[in-house]
Amino acid sequence: MVFEVEASATVGKVTRTFRAVYRRTPGAAAPAPDPNADPNAQPAEAATEEDALPPEPTMSLTLLFRDISVG
Repeated sequence: MVFEVEASATVGKVTRTFRAVYRRTPGAAAPAPDPNADPNAQPAEAATEEDALPPEPTMSLTLLFRDISVG
């Protein structure tokens, strides 16, 4: 998957435009479950509200192209 990001800023009479193209880098595989886990183990204490939230998604990107223009 390829992403293009473009941003511009004007300071005084000078405008700079930044353009970059990134490719998503495959992430690491999820860890395998523990094959030696005790199937009769008691569950841990009840999760707090914050613990119950799913983890934030992460993504690694590789920069393919960058262009800065001044106008």
